[in-house]
Amino acid sequence: MKDDGTALRFRATVFTAAGLAGGLAEVLWISLYSSLTPMSAIAVAREVAASVVPQVALQPAAPLVGLIIHFALSLALGLAIGLGLRFTGRRRDFATTLAMVIGALTLVWVVNFFAILPLLNPRFAAMMPYSVTLLSKVLFAVAMACVLQLARATETKTRGDWIPRLTMF
Repeated sequence: MKDDGTALRFRATVFTAAGLAGGLAEVLWISLYSSLTPMSAIAVAREVAASVVPQVALQPAAPLVGLIIHFALSLALGLAIGLGLRFTGRRRDFATTLAMVIGALTLVWVVNFFAILPLLNPRFAAMMPYSVTLLSKVLFAVAMACVLQLARATETKTRGDWIPRLTMF
């Protein structure tokens, strides 16, 4: 695919879709975790909202606002990490891409849970075990890498190259 406006739009769409897939993976994981423990997924969404817009935390719409914030941040992460991968300047296999995305999201997790959230919303930072929140980021990375792989395979096929490859953006 040539590096023209169409290619740029394709990549931006792929990166945002990858971020949204990662965000969905996190929501599904936290929903599963909350169904097996006393923790409430609604309370998690409420605390996401409280972290960004504290005055909304007690409103009935707070969980919905929390989900909107979560998916907006997921979209931004997808774009940022996707562009970061793109600017490394070479194509890589799935395992390497997955490792790079896990590394990037682990860094995001460390900064978020050890620097930002303790100042912004300590209650949210302490709400779940670190292992649960870290696994959430790893699942985000797996979902993101899978979307990137699928998009790469699609891009390869649209060029007329029908040989499946395990390379990434």
